[in-house]
Amino acid sequence: MALELGRGSGTALVLEGQTMPNSKLRLLLHAEELRARAEEVSAQADAFKDADSQQKMRDVADLYEDLAQRMEQHAGDREKQ
Repeated sequence: MALELGRGSGTALVLEGQTMPNSKLRLLLHAEELRARAEEVSAQADAFKDADSQQKMRDVADLYEDLAQRMEQHAGDREKQ
């Protein structure tokens, strides 16, 4: 997601050439941050020698990814309102 931010009209921002409300933008940006955390945690899992610890770290990464997807879905639902 490229972050070309600029002011739109009212309480909206422009992201990648599309104007969207601040609340939707915040959800999408937070989803992007959660995906970055998921990647970091997944990479850290490889540092563990214990297979159980590695799996638990990967499970945490999966939870971050799931949450990111839910936030994106919620942002899309806001668009319909």
